[in-house]
Amino acid sequence: MRPEDPRFEIRRVRTHEELEAALALRYDVFCLEQGVPVGEERDGRDGEGLHLIALDDNQLLGTCRLVFVGAAAQFSRLAAAARDRHRPPAPSRRRDPRPRRQPAGPARPDLRPGPL
Repeated sequence: MRPEDPRFEIRRVRTHEELEAALALRYDVFCLEQGVPVGEERDGRDGEGLHLIALDDNQLLGTCRLVFVGAAAQFSRLAAAARDRHRPPAPSRRRDPRPRRQPAGPARPDLRPGPL
């Protein structure tokens, strides 16, 4: 996925429904998958946060909450839909289809445990 792809978008939530979808994704990831108690996941800071969503062809891929602490922004509650984690980009959206060249230099040592 590349940001210049017109189907891909990262932006602030615009509607109550988008916010509810982002919160539902967080619940799925943190509470159902990772076992975080709901009271910890819903920490009372959502009202003061700026909620971002990542969309691909208007389908929710992920969400992140920014909470401002003084002059700093704290990124928190970053969640990605399970179906979209580790998803390879579509061939038409790859930056460079050529295989990467291995850097010149010494080979990496084998650090796997084995007999001495």
